[in-house]
Amino acid sequence: MKLVFVAAVLTAVPAIWGFAPSSSLHRSFVTSSSSSSSSSLSAYVDIAESATRDVSTMDEWVTQCGVQRAEGVQLTSEDGMDWQLMTSQDVAASSSLLSIPNNLILSSSRAKEELEQVGNIADGADMLFRLGGGAEVPLFYLVAKVLLEYDRGDQSPWFPWLNSMPRLYYNAVSMTDVC
Repeated sequence: MKLVFVAAVLTAVPAIWGFAPSSSLHRSFVTSSSSSSSSSLSAYVDIAESATRDVSTMDEWVTQCGVQRAEGVQLTSEDGMDWQLMTSQDVAASSSLLSIPNNLILSSSRAKEELEQVGNIADGADMLFRLGGGAEVPLFYLVAKVLLEYDRGDQSPWFPWLNSMPRLYYNAVSMTDVC
């Protein structure tokens, strides 16, 4: 089933390279580090396992995009590789720790709407249905959206988030060479 899903994504992605994400996401952190270099150069997410995660820029980006945190909630890391949210003070039960604006939530329905505006993304979804993978179509739209945002590099409004993702995992599910 996974091979079918990957084949459908790979066949549909070339048809949707013109995808233009919502301009409502703030992008001030995306180009600030490269503003002194030539404007024709673009930065891409380094997916090498040894690449450093840029969590601090992502943290600034989500704040600028309207994510609100309860008092004392902060990103912490003991080793600079694994990050988690922690509170520096007691929080009452049932309290909201984060408020995330709707435009920062990746959903399959929103990805489908955005990708269908471009054109042929439905061909990949149709292929999945024909091959018996209809239940995987929502995941297909999310994967296609993330792949397109990776391809856009620092031109993507999602670049700070993508560049903060881990590149190396220490579990069998990740299937990295180290595992």
